[in-house]
Amino acid sequence: MAELESIASVDSVKGDRYIGTFATYHESETPPLSSWKLV
Repeated sequence: MAELESIASVDSVKGDRYIGTFATYHESETPPLSSWKLV
């Protein structure tokens, strides 16, 4: 799980693909992967 979080961290994602009209990961309120529960 920690490996996935390190890949998806803000520091490793560079640049924006979309103009400000689209909701992207910058505006999301998704909790960290470590807080997700397995189903």
